[in-house]
Amino acid sequence: MTTSGTATEELCPNSNILAGYSTKGGIERDGIIFVMEDEKEKQVQEDVKEWLPEIGSVK
Repeated sequence: MTTSGTATEELCPNSNILAGYSTKGGIERDGIIFVMEDEKEKQVQEDVKEWLPEIGSVK
């Protein structure tokens, strides 16, 4: 758990804090525009399908 997670636990002691999911996209502030498509899109879809049951969102 990160330091910010600890702060969240302190601020919300009765909460159930789930594991997050992250993927890399574009870095628009640096002028890198990225549209997720093709293999990257398929990989992220598969990753999310695996992640949702892990956090108990779907069975």
